[in-house]
Amino acid sequence: MATFPYTPLDLSESSIRLLYIRKGWPGEDIICELCESYLQTEKGIPYKALSYNWGGLQHEPQPGLPLVLVDGHQISLTENLYSALRHIRRPDQNIFLWVDAICINQKDPREKGHQVKQMGYIYKGAEEVLIWLGPGHEGTDTLLQSFSWIDNKATESLASGNKEDWMSLCHQSISQRWPDLSWPKQVLTELLTRPWFKRVWILQEVANARTARVLCGRGSCPARTFALMPSLMKLAVNEHTQAVLDIMPRIRQNTWWSSNRHLHVLLAKFADSQSFLVRDRIYALLGMSEDACNPETFYPCYQKSEEEVIRDTASFLLFRGSLGKYDPMPHLRLSDLCLPITQLAGNVLIWTLEQLEASEPRWASGRETATLLARHLNERRFEPADVLMMVAKKYGEAKRVNDILLDGDTELFFHVVVSIPWRLCVTMVRRQAGPVVSLGHYVLVRYSITPPPREFMESGEDWSPQGWRSTHQAIPEYTPEASPIPI
Repeated sequence: MATFPYTPLDLSESSIRLLYIRKGWPGEDIICELCESYLQTEKGIPYKALSYNWGGLQHEPQPGLPLVLVDGHQISLTENLYSALRHIRRPDQNIFLWVDAICINQKDPREKGHQVKQMGYIYKGAEEVLIWLGPGHEGTDTLLQSFSWIDNKATESLASGNKEDWMSLCHQSISQRWPDLSWPKQVLTELLTRPWFKRVWILQEVANARTARVLCGRGSCPARTFALMPSLMKLAVNEHTQAVLDIMPRIRQNTWWSSNRHLHVLLAKFADSQSFLVRDRIYALLGMSEDACNPETFYPCYQKSEEEVIRDTASFLLFRGSLGKYDPMPHLRLSDLCLPITQLAGNVLIWTLEQLEASEPRWASGRETATLLARHLNERRFEPADVLMMVAKKYGEAKRVNDILLDGDTELFFHVVVSIPWRLCVTMVRRQAGPVVSLGHYVLVRYSITPPPREFMESGEDWSPQGWRSTHQAIPEYTPEASPIPI
């Protein structure tokens, strides 16, 4: 099939394309046109947005089946998208629909990055998001229509002055509809295992929706009712699926969603999501996060390598910004970004120390990264004691350091001393003296009765605290024999 001739978008504006689907009867061809619109209300066209699963077989036109024509051209579609368009097309009204596979020129990396950056706003601006779970059967049609009936009954009761809460009213309607829940539970379980629930892009599509409707075959119901049904029917679901249900519109304010939506939390909560590109498991979460949603500071770029994307994301999680191009970071995988944030910080700090211990160390390698980590540890963005224990464990001193930490109140400060080679000093602020512990050649754990002066820690100069005795004997001085300089 020939490549579709897209008219370029104005990438200097918040421009998007919309698919204009002309009304028609089920057996007729689906006639569509692409038109340019804008996300600003005063310039844009009201539209619905489609949320669906990308994967599956490509649709091959068959005799007797309607064609999908866009501006007179047949376009490449998956079977799932073809089925969705057939069910969404109405016999009595035209529809403006945003659907990513058609409205974005997928072969243009610049346009793709521009559109992905706006994805959250696209779904937030839609009049309604249509959640397509795939083709249905008699059981799914009946179940979703029953959910819709339950929603209507509860809404009518509230409108007539009933003072009970909406969930209680839905629960009463469920009892009226099904004395035995065995069959509806079985069908709902099948729906909750549909591929849509695993696709990472659906997360921000649903999370940004003002209102949404779930469609499967000929059946449909409001998304808020669908999301509550497993709980009301006492149907156990896995953690990932429940997290998806929790972000459905009109119920999310009563779930974990309203407490913490930092990018790191989302990466961990939706670690089981799937996408064709690894980077999309990061990019799909930006628009729904509360700390990485500003497209001017952290945005999708499909011209970067996968390794660069993961490095930039780790830098954002740890430092709330980007490291310099030549500042070192370990080679990380996406799974590393899902670790507890303190564990990620500890792993990176240990890696910087390993650069010093290499057989031919580069003295500056890792110093800037370690300095930034020390600053954030001192600001308590990570748990200092946990990071120190990770370093102590690496050097076989976990029990000794743990005993010191348990022996009275201790406040920790991390300080990178800029020298050749650079060193990491950890100052324990405590009322009583404690032992000086050397962890390898380049880490010193010492004590003081007062916190280190801020200006010393930021300057990278060494500092001799009160109570620090014979510390220079704890770290061997640099000698060519002990630490060869690379040629």
